[in-house]
Amino acid sequence: MQIVHLRAHTTPQGRLQLDLSTSIEDSDVDVTVTVKSPNDSPRDALGWPIGFWQRFAGSIPDFPDIEDVPAEEVEPIR
Repeated sequence: MQIVHLRAHTTPQGRLQLDLSTSIEDSDVDVTVTVKSPNDSPRDALGWPIGFWQRFAGSIPDFPDIEDVPAEEVEPIR
């Protein structure tokens, strides 16, 4: 048995053509093809990548507290 991992490009029509060399000559063979986008990743029930929130939580630094500065007093318009 031979396992071949490769990345290929599909045509604009969504076709994928494979041409593989094997050590098995002039024989019938069983071939299994799994097509997966490199961007596919498992998702949780809400559609987020698994572990997203665990990696994201705390990654943004806390913003500094800004002291309340009193507004300038202005004369009312008459």
